[in-house]
Amino acid sequence: MNICLIPVRFDSNRLPGKALLKIAGKKLMDYVIESALKSCQIDRVGVITTNRSEDIKLIESYKENESIFCYSWNGHWNDVLGRFNAAVDYFEKKEEIEIVNVIRLTVDCPLLYYFSDLIDDIIEFHINENLDFTYNTHFKNGWPSGLDVEVINRKILKEINGFASYTEREHVTLYIKNNVKKYNIGYVKTKNQFEQKWSIDTSEDLEKISDLIKIFNNSMEGNIYEISRRAMDR
Repeated sequence: MNICLIPVRFDSNRLPGKALLKIAGKKLMDYVIESALKSCQIDRVGVITTNRSEDIKLIESYKENESIFCYSWNGHWNDVLGRFNAAVDYFEKKEEIEIVNVIRLTVDCPLLYYFSDLIDDIIEFHINENLDFTYNTHFKNGWPSGLDVEVINRKILKEINGFASYTEREHVTLYIKNNVKKYNIGYVKTKNQFEQKWSIDTSEDLEKISDLIKIFNNSMEGNIYEISRRAMDR
């Protein structure tokens, strides 16, 4: 089984309450959740947070949705790697199933809603190549930040939970990226050569992506890659 985990937290250093901010009437976290639900390769989607009251409120509205499972962890709010492993353990025991791969998406990537086919492409590549870890951004010829998709073998996720340092734990897979010789890693590149940053970390990012989403929503036809290139180069 392939499970997608989307970590959410209310606080953000540069953009507080980011997950709840709206573009075209839809919360950022909803764009990302719906992109995962559209995937043909993802079997279940989980929204995972901490046990702090402000974080638990983020997932309340999803608890009645049978397509989504919600999990709040009582560990340190900054230990996202620990939260991932605890969520996987919880779901495996609850459903009495074995998870093979874990897909990591983040709420600062709402444009994945329009590029959901990319999620399936990366998962399929990961499975077909029998990889430990696969990702698509933050390297030469990679996809732009804001279309981030990571796939990690469940056994490897459990392994790195025992090795990762305090500073590596917040970013979940940073230990693997810091120890590339230890793992079989896949890099999914792009032929489109986007140079823009599409993730949302600041109010300026939010305004820029809002404009792009409005263009996508109003474009009934045309290649979405070319539309985005023209829009972002204006």
